[in-house]
Amino acid sequence: QHPTVAEIVIGSYTLFGENHGKPAYKKDTLVKGVQVLLYYWDARDGPIFSGWWFGPKVGGDEVWAHNPDAAAPAPPRNGWKVPCNGPVDPTFAVAPREQLAMMHGRQPQGRGQKGGTGNMIREVQQARYSELEEKKRQIEENRRRVTEARLQALVAERQRRADEERRRHEELCRMQEQLRLRQEQERLEQERRILEGKAMMSIRRTIQKVRIATVDNFDEALKELEDVMGAELQFCTELPAQQVQDEARQCVEGTRARVDAIREQRRKEQEARDRFAREQAEREAKAREMVLELQRRLAEADAACQALKDAAAALDAVQKPVREEAEDALQAAAESEATVRERVKACADFMVDNQAAMKTILPDPGLYAREVALKAAVERRRKELEAQALAQAAANAAAQGLPPPVVEPPAEAVAPEEPKEKDNRTLLGELLIALSATKEAAVAASDSLPALRERVMKRVVATEKTSDLEATFARYDRDKDGVLNRVEVSAYARGEFKYSIPRQALDKILDSLSQDSRGGVPADSMVLLKCAVGISRQVEIGEHLKKIRLEREKELRDFREKLLRDIRFVANEVEAADASMAKVEAQVNPLGRMVKNLGVSEMFAVAERAGQVVQDAGRPVKAAVKAVEGIILDFEEGIRDDLREIYKNDAIAKKMEIRAGRLNLRIARAENLLDRFRADAARKEALVVKELNEAALAILRYNKHKKAKSSEEFFDEVDVDGSGGIDIEDFLKFFARADRSVRVKTLKKKRPAARAKVQAQPLKLEVAKAEHEPEAAGGGDAKEPGATPDDEEEAYEPMKLPALDEAALRLLFPKLLPTGADELSRDAFVNLVMLRYVVLQKTTLTDRLGTEGRQTVAALEESDVVEVIEGPVRDVGSGTWRVRARDVKDGAVGWATVRSNAGSTFLKEGGLVFRIVKETILTDCFDPSEKLEGSCEPKKLKVGEVLDVLEGPRKENTTGLTRLRARRRADGSEGWVTLRGNQGAVFARAVVS
Repeated sequence: QHPTVAEIVIGSYTLFGENHGKPAYKKDTLVKGVQVLLYYWDARDGPIFSGWWFGPKVGGDEVWAHNPDAAAPAPPRNGWKVPCNGPVDPTFAVAPREQLAMMHGRQPQGRGQKGGTGNMIREVQQARYSELEEKKRQIEENRRRVTEARLQALVAERQRRADEERRRHEELCRMQEQLRLRQEQERLEQERRILEGKAMMSIRRTIQKVRIATVDNFDEALKELEDVMGAELQFCTELPAQQVQDEARQCVEGTRARVDAIREQRRKEQEARDRFAREQAEREAKAREMVLELQRRLAEADAACQALKDAAAALDAVQKPVREEAEDALQAAAESEATVRERVKACADFMVDNQAAMKTILPDPGLYAREVALKAAVERRRKELEAQALAQAAANAAAQGLPPPVVEPPAEAVAPEEPKEKDNRTLLGELLIALSATKEAAVAASDSLPALRERVMKRVVATEKTSDLEATFARYDRDKDGVLNRVEVSAYARGEFKYSIPRQALDKILDSLSQDSRGGVPADSMVLLKCAVGISRQVEIGEHLKKIRLEREKELRDFREKLLRDIRFVANEVEAADASMAKVEAQVNPLGRMVKNLGVSEMFAVAERAGQVVQDAGRPVKAAVKAVEGIILDFEEGIRDDLREIYKNDAIAKKMEIRAGRLNLRIARAENLLDRFRADAARKEALVVKELNEAALAILRYNKHKKAKSSEEFFDEVDVDGSGGIDIEDFLKFFARADRSVRVKTLKKKRPAARAKVQAQPLKLEVAKAEHEPEAAGGGDAKEPGATPDDEEEAYEPMKLPALDEAALRLLFPKLLPTGADELSRDAFVNLVMLRYVVLQKTTLTDRLGTEGRQTVAALEESDVVEVIEGPVRDVGSGTWRVRARDVKDGAVGWATVRSNAGSTFLKEGGLVFRIVKETILTDCFDPSEKLEGSCEPKKLKVGEVLDVLEGPRKENTTGLTRLRARRRADGSEGWVTLRGNQGAVFARAVVS
């Protein structure tokens, strides 16, 4: 149907190859010199480009028709879009030549055809050809008209562009002339600015010279500035000229001030230098005097030190000193030592005290060290040269057989003589070195005195002993023949050593010590005689000790046999104790696994039986361990050390020691397991008691509320016998007749039909009976504190209570009693059934429920406790929940806010448990200043300890303290504790869930 495409693509095609795996065809004739191709293209460029195409080039951008059937193996017959982006042309068909020949009425050769059908086909073809020719003519005509219109538009556009170009040229010439004039003006202005800039630069350069001028060249720079400004200001306009004149004036004023200040400073510095020179001269003179004083003191210290050395040398030279003379000399040496120490200390103290004053003349650090090193090097070199000269001369003399000559050192190695007059610096340095040397000499002399004293006293003792021996010899030498004979030696041994020397030993002594034919012991052998007598006596003592040792060894063998028998006996006891311990472990090891499966009473019974078993087994175990420890202790003190060695090396004893040590650990472990089991039983009992306590308290409060009685009236009802106290029998009788159908209140979503007018009505207590449930119309708006949404309503559900049988009540009742009591007093019962709220945030008690016109009755502080009398009630005006309550500490009654309309909670149920937040004490009396006779000292309560309330809190009017009576959970002790001080300090806070 598209005439242009039809003119191009209609015709016969011949296979000429393939593309993307499928055949490609080429038209048999060219169309206006362009070939027409029919080919296939796959989806490599996208699904929209796949299919069969007519175009002048395979894969080219110019195409005439498209068939998207990519699955066809050959060009499809129908479904061609002509043009490629147009709709499907139903008249466009592609088929092999045979099929087209049959479609147009031609038959293959050998077959006949009817003439009427052939004519009709030719007419159709002729009509179609004529139609195509007409369309072709129209297309050519349209194309001609378009070409003419384009030519006319092109001529008009060229004329418009020529006019525009002419106008643009004229405008450009005008703008160029204006630009030339403006550039000329700018050039003249630029030249003027350059001259002005150079003038200002010259002036400012001179100003800078003035600014940095010194005292010496300030006047010259000032004159140069005046000359430059007179020559250059004519090139400056008014404003720059005024600006640069202001800069010059400011610079001159500032520089003149600076120069004047520098001149003044120089004058002051010169005065300071003069003053410092005078002071320095005075300090140097004073330092000179101090150096001379130090020199004098140092000379005295040197003299004392030399005197000490001389005294010590003279004393050390005496070979046989007398005690009195030696002690006097040593005392004098000690006094000399003290004098030396005192004078050396005086020099050091003088140096320390006057160090600051003498710093003015102290030498350069290392100066004196260098001088000393130089002198030492010169002296060392002199000695080396002298030694070399002596060695050379000695060698020459030896070669010639002459005595060695004395060779003088070379003159160049001798150090120059020091000047007699030394300056302060040199003199002080030498004095410091001399002071150090004096200190060393004094310390050396002082250190040598103890050794000197020891040597002298040894000589004194030796002299005295020698004199004693000579006196002893003279006393026993009765015949005065100069030697001690046999009888005299025996008398010497008896008289001096209380020892009768045996004949054989006496003969041996005389044979060894006699020196001549007289056969006696001379006086110079008295020391040897004394040693020989001592040796003889020690030999005799050794024989005696040997006899004693042999007897002891025999006794030790007997004790060893007894020790081994005791070890076997005790080992049997240990084995029996080990067997008993095995039975104990079989009893206590499973206790940990029994905790979950046993009840409280069963656990206590099991603990009692196990405790008896541990106790029964503990006695033989402890006896066996004690027997092991006492095996050695049963013997005498003198023999124990020897028996311990035997005990340590015995195999049975080693094994017994190990088993006994394990017995101690095993019995301790068994006791520990039993204690843990008892603790688990106690914890389990505490949980049971807590559950029973909550249930009993719920029943008590419910029955109290049901009968609308006060706490005191309710106490009288429970106290059946009217004894003034509730004992276990009264407790059991009450619970036997008490109503236990306790129901707890919950909040549920209100049904739409149940909405009613909101009224302020008191809430029921936490528990209520079924027949007392509020109806939807009357009490549907009474909610727990915090249930503020109006689409909730309260409902009552049965409370799940544990079985409160007689055994459970008998277990619970003692836990409710105060320490030492056997019945509940009125105060204790009232405190038990009281419904308490704890103050979480500061609030007030007011005289009425609503906000309009209400007055404050009392202030409530944090952790205060109130007793609920009525409520909670919702205040319709403010939307808050409030209760009518009594302040426990002072008895004030009023309305308090439980929960605000914004959701803030001020009160919460609790007040029976407090925790210490600041260290305080537990006292016996309500008044902390009072003290009961015979009572103990107050107990300290540490931070974190927990207290159970027994009474209060109450405010003490005299001191202003808020106190309560409580039981300490740590040890069960009871007493009064301060909650809040009179200055607001908080010591304990209520524990709320």
